[in-house]
Amino acid sequence: MKRIKRTLFLAAIFVSVLIVSVAYRDGHPRTRVGDIAPALSFDSEPGDALKALRGKYVLLCFWAATNAPSREAVGRYTSWVERREARDVGLLSFNLDKNETLFHEIVKRDGLNQELQFRISESRTKRLLRDYSLRPGRYGTLLIAPDGRILAHNPPVDSIPSLIAANRAN
Repeated sequence: MKRIKRTLFLAAIFVSVLIVSVAYRDGHPRTRVGDIAPALSFDSEPGDALKALRGKYVLLCFWAATNAPSREAVGRYTSWVERREARDVGLLSFNLDKNETLFHEIVKRDGLNQELQFRISESRTKRLLRDYSLRPGRYGTLLIAPDGRILAHNPPVDSIPSLIAANRAN
């Protein structure tokens, strides 16, 4: 009886440690400020857009039609990048909706630059969600430096120039 209790006790400890380690790993953000952003690689359209952004600061937006804050933010960031005289900041935006028709309608309705908006396959979406620690309803935007480091999460548009200036000073 003592052996069974001891075995169950050790098994319970093992399971507890396993659960804690998995929970920590899965909950550990992969997109902390100062970290290198997870790599993006595409064979098609987004790949060409990525190449054009080399050497620039990049606003990397993740949005969905059903996520109002992310949808509003992508509009603000797109407008800001298009108005900016200096062409040192680019934008790459990924829509995470499953419905392609909805994506095209929202891009048109919101007046978003179609060349900067991408809807990708479900498997690529899953990879982005995993790599960037995104959860449904918790989408957002990252400001990434030319060296790939994450400078900010969801930066207010008016603070982006100062974030860039501070990064250049370092």
